[in-house]
This record gives sequence, C-alpha cells and structure tokens, in this order.
Amino acid sequence: MRSAQLRGLRGATTCDEDTPAAIEDATQELLRAMMDRNELAHDDVVSVIFTTTRDLTSTFPATAARGIGFGDIPCSAPARLTCPDRCRGAYES
Repeated sequence: MRSAQLRGLRGATTCDEDTPAAIEDATQELLRAMMDRNELAHDDVVSVIFTTTRDLTSTFPATAARGIGFGDIPCSAPARLTCPDRCRGAYES
C-alpha cells in the first residue's frame, strides 16, 4: 500500500479583463500548468483555494476549474483582504 502524501502548492496569474472568458482561460491555464509542472494526477488533488482581487467579479474561478474536470474536487474562494499596494487583476490558486 502506498502512503499518502499531502502537498501544498501555490500559483498565481493575472487577468487583463473582467470577463468570464478571460477568467476561465487564465484559471484553466494556471491549473493545467500546476498539474503538469508538479506531475500531478486528478486524484492527487484534495482541494483548491482561489483568491481574487476585488476587480474580478464576472465569474468564479471554481466554475472554470469545473470545466476541466475539477467538479468533484472541493474549490473555495474566501474573501481576500484589500491592500492598497496589491496589483489589480490578479488572483492566486
């Protein structure tokens, strides 16, 4: 029996415009890159936490994640603190 491993990964990207298509593209690109770079299979992922800046409101990154097979993985998007020097149009996973 293989022992379970739990890893924490962090990634970030930006989104040039607040549209569902732009957020979906950026989210899916980020998740695919993280999965590939870390040689992860779908079953290796136990949850995903997204944070976004306040200017990205047209859709949820979790919706985009579901579009590439993350529908059975818990995804959350807690409110993020606003800091005056943070970059706009950014989000992290």
